[in-house]
Amino acid sequence: MATQHRRHRDRQGWPILIIVAIVLAGLIALLIVC
Repeated sequence: MATQHRRHRDRQGWPILIIVAIVLAGLIALLIVC
């Protein structure tokens, strides 16, 4: 039970990292285009 809860907690943290990566990629793309 404890391991599953820990796993779920890590899963919730992932989307934040993905969003940050997308934002950074977008900023780099804008710099290249400009």
